[in-house]
This record gives sequence, C-alpha cells and structure tokens, in this order.
Amino acid sequence: MIQYLGTPVLETERIILRKIELSDAQCVFDHWLSDDRVMDNLIKGAHKSVSETIERVKEIVKNY
Repeated sequence: MIQYLGTPVLETERIILRKIELSDAQCVFDHWLSDDRVMDNLIKGAHKSVSETIERVKEIVKNY
C-alpha cells in the first residue's frame, strides 16, 4: 500500500503541484482516470464514472 506522507506545494509559471482534494475529483476523472491511454497498464482500467474517481480520491485524501 502507498503511504502518502504529504505533498509540498510546488509552483512555476505554468503549473501548480499540490495535495489532491476531494473537489478535484471531476477534473481528475475528466483528464486522467477516464482516459484509456493513461490507465491501460492498470488491471482495473479506466474509470467509467466520476463516482469511481470520487471513491479513489476519498481514499487518497484519507491516507494523507
């Protein structure tokens, strides 16, 4: 199991890397977890609904 130890905020002119939040679930689904090309190496494959992503993001946030 992955042990999330926290994430520092890293910011440049083009990107901000920060801790994921539950409010990010729709964006994560739209641009990452629903994309078969991104998720093709995972056994479960791409998420078919945003509710799957919400549950995954909840799990990640809980483990921070």
